[in-house]
Amino acid sequence: GCRVWDQYRTFLKDTQAEPDLVRQTYLQQLAIPAENLEEVYQEYCQWEPSADLQTQMAQRFANTQQDLMGPEREEQEAKLKAAADAQARRLLWPEYIALETSDALRLSLSLRALEDCGVPSASADDAESPAQFCLALLALLRKQHPEILRGWSKTCVKLYRSAVLWVHHLHVLEEEKAPFAECKALLCDDVMVHGMPTLSDYADVFLAYLAFCQRCTAGPKSEGVRGDAVEAGRTAVQNAINFFSYHQDVDSIFQVVKLWADVERHTLKDSGKALALYRQ
Repeated sequence: GCRVWDQYRTFLKDTQAEPDLVRQTYLQQLAIPAENLEEVYQEYCQWEPSADLQTQMAQRFANTQQDLMGPEREEQEAKLKAAADAQARRLLWPEYIALETSDALRLSLSLRALEDCGVPSASADDAESPAQFCLALLALLRKQHPEILRGWSKTCVKLYRSAVLWVHHLHVLEEEKAPFAECKALLCDDVMVHGMPTLSDYADVFLAYLAFCQRCTAGPKSEGVRGDAVEAGRTAVQNAINFFSYHQDVDSIFQVVKLWADVERHTLKDSGKALALYRQ
């Protein structure tokens, strides 16, 4: 995120772009909380030829620091850094998010920061923190701004390749009664094209998707989509078997086969297909 700003600004300078365009990148970046923001400000001061504009930026930067890097935020960052492990940090995220989104301005800037620079620096050594940060933020949006939950849930999936965020987004789509084709594309066009970081993530994604297809084969959710859901589930389980066979992950194969074989036997009343899956 932050490196992109630097590379974009370097490109603008190398191509002799209008100074106002370069200046705008500094204005936008210095409004977003991030690590090493002081370095960006010093770089701006060295580049900016106008003393009056430097003075205006100094005041704006001071206000940003006061609003977004005040003692409350520093205290929360210190707690996150001092947390013993990922589980301890996970318990602190809701409190941190509540501070970061305590008013409309903070919420807007937190969303921009998430999109441009990622999660706070306190989580840099914790692989799980980006997903937990996003989940805490999305939980708040669900309560306070449900109208933008779906869009930001999708953004989080794009930013961080995480099974928990992917499953969360699938549930959001399901809750909002999104077209079945959109939910199907989440697996076919997103996961199978862009991938997941670990085999465990892949297993969680396949199991969640198959459970979703199962819900669409029976009950009120099945109206008008049962046939598509059955076909999508059967295709997904075969893709999962092929994928996990290639990686020699027998446990994951068993989990997906067991789930869908139960669907074939109990929901679709086709014991033959259930047996064929186990034989396969």
